[in-house]
This record gives sequence, C-alpha cells and structure tokens, in this order.
Amino acid sequence: MVNRDWGFSSLRLAAAAILLIAAFAKVWHYPLILKGDGFLANQIVLDAAIVFEAIAAVAIVASGAKLCWWMIVSVYGLFTIVSAFALLTDSECNCFGAWFGASVTMPLDLAILVACAVVRIRNPNLLRISHSNSRLILFGISGLVVGLGLVMGGHYRLQTSSRDNGTRFLLATEMIGKPWPIHGAMNPLLRELESGKWLVIVARRDCEHCAQLLQAYFSDPSRHPAETRTVQFIAGRNDWSFHLDRLTLIGAPTGTVSWSVEPFVASPALFLLDGGLVEDAADGSDADSFASRLQLTH
Repeated sequence: MVNRDWGFSSLRLAAAAILLIAAFAKVWHYPLILKGDGFLANQIVLDAAIVFEAIAAVAIVASGAKLCWWMIVSVYGLFTIVSAFALLTDSECNCFGAWFGASVTMPLDLAILVACAVVRIRNPNLLRISHSNSRLILFGISGLVVGLGLVMGGHYRLQTSSRDNGTRFLLATEMIGKPWPIHGAMNPLLRELESGKWLVIVARRDCEHCAQLLQAYFSDPSRHPAETRTVQFIAGRNDWSFHLDRLTLIGAPTGTVSWSVEPFVASPALFLLDGGLVEDAADGSDADSFASRLQLTH
C-alpha cells in the first residue's frame, strides 16, 4: 500500500519532525524573536505560527496518503515563499528561532518539496489512493493542544527571561509608563536622565537597520525633538557605551554601563522620557515610523 512505502513514510516523518523542531525553536528563542524586527516579532503572529506548525505536524502524521502529500506540499511551499522573501529583503524569518536564518531554511524547504516530487514519481497512484481521514479531526484537536502547550511554554520563557536576566525589559510596548531602567546607580552620569525630557536610542554597532535609522532621521541635530536631550546606548557586549547629546556609532563614548548578563537587542529601540518615565516608545520595524513622527512634530 502506498503509505507503507518506505520513502513516503520517511518523508512524512521528516516533514512532521522539522515542523515540531521549528515550533520548539520558536518557543526556546521566544523572547529574542520578539526583540527582533522579523516576520514573527509580533506576539500574536508568533503564537499563531507555533500553533500552526504543531497542528500541521500532527495532521501530517495522522492523515491518509493523499491528504498528507498535499499538506506537505502546501505547508513547505508556503515556507519556501516566506524564506525566499526573507532572503530578498534581508529580513529575519526566525523559522528556527535564532538557530538558523533563511539561507538554511530555504534549501531545507526546497529539499522537502523535491522529496515530495520524487515520491510522487515513484508512486503514480499516490494522489488517487487515500485512506480514511475520519480521525483527522481528533488528531487536529490533539495538534491544537500541543500547539497551545508550546505557546504557554513560550510565554513562560518570556516571563522567566524578564525576571532572570533582563532580556525583556527593553521591549518598547512594555516600557511605556514605567521608569527608565538604565539609571544613575549604573553610572553617575546617567542621573541626568531622571529629570527633563530625553530621547533614548538603543542601537547595535553591527545592526544595519540601526545605522540606517540614525543616518535617515538623526544625522541633523537640528531635527531632534524640541527641548529634548539625547542619549544613545550602543549594545552588543556586556559593557554598553553611551553618548550624551550625541548620536553616533563611532567616537569616544561619554561613559559605559556594565551587565552581568547583557539584555538582548536585535534592532533599534527608541524611547521618549519625561522625568525619568518612559512616555512613548517603539522598536524593531516600528522604530522608523516612530522616528519619522518625531521629525514631523519637531
């Protein structure tokens, strides 16, 4: 019988295993993905991707030959398109969290599609023979339960990373209305941030998006928000350098702050402070529109 064919059975198991590994990787790197500016930086989208992969993996294992083959082709065809778009736009796909980029996932997706074609050629009756899918709904529900369990694991990772090493504390949307966490106790020069209005920019020296944002919106000091001073933190190592009233990725810093465990920063983050409290903020892909809005309200 067709779905007892060794090649098809191996393809089925490999396709399902890759999906489950990808879902687990997203859970493992959950806080890091949300700090980036890739496709999955939105928490709702990330949760949906994890649940989708879990359901698809279980359904591929449980379904009849015909439906299984079409599901593999559809799912991996979609992933190939996403990976290709990520490569063309130099974006983060986060298909396997922070383990692999699109340059690895796209060839993997294509390999699965090629395997589907080979199996189809070797089994010409594959698309005409189908076993009962009466249990598919039950397995689909099982996949949903697995997916929701993984999502809960991702949320737990996010909460524990916040408590344990500060990975989460620079998420812009969660900082609004809270005190700015890099303060004078870490470096006396930063006590100035506790009063007045400040524009805070957190950037990485090796982040192309960070460099582009600084050049596009902050190369002209006269275009900074009125009556607002600036401070820039340069992330990427345990000691962060910072510049007061100067936005640049080069030159001697004003001072440094040290971390026992460095918070993860993958993309530019902007914060408006007033009296030491975060008044407004944006990071990742939202940073550009936020910076543009600052220019318009100058």
